Amino acid sequence: MSFGQTICKKTDDALQKNERFSPSFVRSKVNEEPLHLLSQVAHDLPPVEQQLKALQTSQEILHIIMENTNAQLAYLDPQFNFIAVNDAYARGSGYTKEQLIGRSYFELFPNMENLALFQKVRDTGKEIEFIEKPFEYLNQRWRGVTYWNWKLTP
Repeated sequence: MSFGQTICKKTDDALQKNERFSPSFVRSKVNEEPLHLLSQVAHDLPPVEQQLKALQTSQEILHIIMENTNAQLAYLDPQFNFIAVNDAYARGSGYTKEQLIGRSYFELFPNMENLALFQKVRDTGKEIEFIEKPFEYLNQRWRGVTYWNWKLTP
């Protein structure tokens, strides 16, 4: 006996004691209601193909924007590993995109003060913005101190 049949049998037994509902009426509602709900959900949602196309279009637009700006943009995961960078960021960092993606920001650019700032943004969910924040590449000291406008967003 299937799970559904077991439920219907127990419902039949319980409802025979209550003459207001017939077992066949209850069984029909149990069987029809999920189908009705699924039908309603399917009707109310746009087709999956449309959603996928919209998502693909959004990704293409984001890629175009990211790659056609002089602003240095980097996307990091919660452990501060690079997920994506634009060409401007790669050029400014002195690394290629391939050298950055998947690597830890702080492995490449060790700085305890900046680590504390990144952690604060991640942990509080509040962005931080700096104008002309001094920054020194510890592994590229020949560059000297540079001044960056930073906006760290969770």
